[in-house]
Amino acid sequence: MSKTNRQFVLASRPSGYPKESDFDLIELPVSKPNDGQLLVRTIFLSVDPYMR
Repeated sequence: MSKTNRQFVLASRPSGYPKESDFDLIELPVSKPNDGQLLVRTIFLSVDPYMR
């Protein structure tokens, strides 16, 4: 069973407030890390207004 990576990708630059149609959700297979690399799983993510 292969693992998948889900990504929200900007489909078009929002005009005004962002809409669902401004984003695409794509799923790609997770590749194995090469030597000297590691794979990290994100559990929590916060995007706050002050991070601009």
